[in-house]
Amino acid sequence: MRHNQVSRGCLFIVLWFQGLNIVFGCNDLGHFCDGGEEDQNMDTIQPANKESAHSRVKRDKISWHEQQALAKKVSETLDKLFSSGGYDSKFRPDLGRSVTKVEVNLAIRSMGPVDETKQSFTLDCYFRQFWRDSRLIFNNTTGMKELAMNWQFLSKIWRPDTFFRNGKDSYLHKIAVPNRFIRIDPTGKISYSQRLTVTARCSMDLRKFPLDSQTCPLEIGSFGFDNSEMEYSWSNKPLSMDTLELAQYKLVNWTHGTKIIEVKNGHRSVIYLVFYFDRAIGFYILQVYIPLTITVMSSWVTFWLMKTEKGQETPARTQLGATTVLAVVTIGFGGKAKPQVKYATALDVFIIICFMSVFTALIEFSFINFLDMFIRRLKHRDLVRILTLSDVTRTFTVPLVRIEFLEARANIQANSVLQNTGDETNSMHRKNSVMSNSMPRKNSVTTNTNGKAAIKRSISEMESQSGLTVMDIPHMLETFDSIENMAIAGESWSDFFWRSLFNKLGRFNWLGYLRSTQLYKDTPKVICSLDRFCQYLFPSMFALLNIIYWTFYIYVF
Repeated sequence: MRHNQVSRGCLFIVLWFQGLNIVFGCNDLGHFCDGGEEDQNMDTIQPANKESAHSRVKRDKISWHEQQALAKKVSETLDKLFSSGGYDSKFRPDLGRSVTKVEVNLAIRSMGPVDETKQSFTLDCYFRQFWRDSRLIFNNTTGMKELAMNWQFLSKIWRPDTFFRNGKDSYLHKIAVPNRFIRIDPTGKISYSQRLTVTARCSMDLRKFPLDSQTCPLEIGSFGFDNSEMEYSWSNKPLSMDTLELAQYKLVNWTHGTKIIEVKNGHRSVIYLVFYFDRAIGFYILQVYIPLTITVMSSWVTFWLMKTEKGQETPARTQLGATTVLAVVTIGFGGKAKPQVKYATALDVFIIICFMSVFTALIEFSFINFLDMFIRRLKHRDLVRILTLSDVTRTFTVPLVRIEFLEARANIQANSVLQNTGDETNSMHRKNSVMSNSMPRKNSVTTNTNGKAAIKRSISEMESQSGLTVMDIPHMLETFDSIENMAIAGESWSDFFWRSLFNKLGRFNWLGYLRSTQLYKDTPKVICSLDRFCQYLFPSMFALLNIIYWTFYIYVF
């Protein structure tokens, strides 16, 4: 009774194929076939174009009685195969006698994305398997070259337990019905096709990102049978594909092969495809490399903003330097297109080169600004001490006093030497020091007198009264440098910094050496020459680093 039900079910399946024309699959006449499937070169027998056209005309003339006769023959054939023959789908073909050989080919319809973040790649394909089952050999009394069955028939026959060894997330297409079918020819050869979307692991080395090339394998094998029971191989044409367009990669080549791998419980027969991808770097050139290069070149504008006595270029250079640094940080380190890996990529190296270029340009301005302030402070300090020498010459008192007291005795203000440098911030404190520690000085220079005039008058008075010459002044200043200035109450952090710095430098006699340099004698000229030197140094270094960078990552690494 159960065998009769199986036969009737198979009969209805064939009727759906042959008579009603609404099932998915192919018969020997080439009817109702998926166009995407039949476009590929398969190892099954297909009718020639003329024969197919003639068969279609012939099919139109088949009567209903002939279709019923054909369905009866097919039903009888299936009864012999699955009912009378004792077919058991739980066991593989030729069990205990020989190895079951499975041939495979793929037809790729689309590919992508290749995701470096997830270390994977995805493809949509027709996955086809071919094997021979001697239990399904039949006499072709129906006149059909093969029996084409739909997906509902798959549960009745044995199928290989094929799986993707490096697969991550694969699935079968089921809209509108499961996209798979099976064919059986009289010799027992079975063709099994299904449409799959496969996501497979791809271990990527991103040290050259985005100048990298990736190699992604796709491994196929048996889940439970070792190589003594099941053997996999590729068909004559293992892979076919449509024209593929990937967003960030270009498929440049592919190879295929077979291998035997060792597992815990034996050896497995494995076939594999290897895809070779080259990354398309157009996105990164337009979005990262060009903007960063323009930002670096913008930072060089600061070298053409010449320094003035009143420091009018300071706000512009500061703002431009800070803006370029922030722009590189935003474009380079804030981008979402970079892969998150534990090592530095080629893109990271370029971003660091650009960041160091703009940052050193900002440091250069800070350095020359510090030099200018340092020399102004030192000249002001020396001016105070030269005027003090004049007082010492007349009063014969030992000059072991505070700088503020000496400045008050000299009766000269800092703003007469340090113009627009912020040195006036402690002017109230100095004024109080003058009122409390100094006595009126005869023939002294007035408060609004220029610093140079005060120096000339003090030097002339010192020479006339003590016999010292101008040549002796550096030695006297070096002697004063060895005397550390003491802290005073209410001292600002700026005055504390400069006092501590001059005490340290004076202890090693570096201030005496500095007074003999051109920087001390002609500060504006030296600072301008430093800017002119950087106008050529920074572009040349950036160009050299770019040559080394592109040569290394394209031709060497």
